[in-house]
Amino acid sequence: MGNGTNAITVENEGGRNGAYGPGFVQVDIRAGYRVRTGTRTVDLFAEVFNLTKRANFSNPTGDRRSGNFLVPTQLRGGGFPRQLQFGIRLGY
Repeated sequence: MGNGTNAITVENEGGRNGAYGPGFVQVDIRAGYRVRTGTRTVDLFAEVFNLTKRANFSNPTGDRRSGNFLVPTQLRGGGFPRQLQFGIRLGY
């Protein structure tokens, strides 16, 4: 059981490395379409990162004496909010 606001509770099977931190869920999607014009091509694509829009936190640090024990404070790498980008590629 964590201390402070927004603290988490971890599942613990006991023993060394028995606790599990916060889960990680992320779905990335890419869709594309290719148009051929003679020997040239035009590729159109759209990419969506973190489609689930779920915040993925790193494992909390500290110990019970600190005021933020088991409080997730940092996002994991790739834990950014939902993003969408479009692109065009010309091939010749």
